[in-house]
Amino acid sequence: MSHEQLLDRVVEHFTATKYEDEIIEARKYFFGPTGNFEEDNEQFEAKMSLFLDWYIFDRDLRDVGLTPLESIKEISTLRLQDEEKPALDSLLKQVHSIFEFRKLKNSDVHVRDLITKKKYVVEDSDVTH
Repeated sequence: MSHEQLLDRVVEHFTATKYEDEIIEARKYFFGPTGNFEEDNEQFEAKMSLFLDWYIFDRDLRDVGLTPLESIKEISTLRLQDEEKPALDSLLKQVHSIFEFRKLKNSDVHVRDLITKKKYVVEDSDVTH
């Protein structure tokens, strides 16, 4: 199973009616500074994509203190298939931040997290430009 397929399942699960209050609170927090926007706004898809990434990867659920992605292993009723577990492990290792490009060495991209100042190497990256 691909990362995208797993993420689709996670998003579907954690945006269901059971999590309605959580989503409303998260949207108020995330979009508060920029205000509400309409679905016909040309930036709607991009903003919703950013919101869902933040909600799934970075925002702790109120009752459990874990992100939706982290909570899958701990408490979620979303049951993973054996073939989904490596994809989840990979997704849990991702770092979401703002990065500065440092250098390219062969196919390895060296970046620095602008928030934590930690340096990372993305090995065998397809993105080299």
